[in-house]
Amino acid sequence: MIRINGLDTHYIYRDVIDIVEAYERLDMILIPKVGEAADACAVDTLVTQVEHAAGREAHRPRTSFIGGVHPDCGVPAEATLDGSRACCWSDPWQAAQTRMPVACRANALRPIDGPFGDFEDAAGRRSTARRAAGFGYAGTWGPGIGVA
Repeated sequence: MIRINGLDTHYIYRDVIDIVEAYERLDMILIPKVGEAADACAVDTLVTQVEHAAGREAHRPRTSFIGGVHPDCGVPAEATLDGSRACCWSDPWQAAQTRMPVACRANALRPIDGPFGDFEDAAGRRSTARRAAGFGYAGTWGPGIGVA
């Protein structure tokens, strides 16, 4: 993971280009002070363009918003008597989220989970914060949500 300068600086453009061109296998770019989903989308667009120019194909999970899931990442439920099946969402980030606290603790670091981007969805924020706590995170980014 590499942290870039904030979107409110004139350094971000060069940061993204230099990083993506230099590292063929980059797991994550940390974008500080993301205010809305469009901020992350702007960086994703730039990263995709630089990868394409470098002849690499992007293979990032699709999400509907920061901290969210994508409806295509689902697992079919058991069929009902009439043969219909509901789709249960799975979390494309769970594998990475379960590994990070282990790596942090092994190196005497406090793991902090990323933000949940739908600021209007208080129940979603609480749910993801509880999940992060269950995985062993010491906290999350974003507004206080009072998770016990």
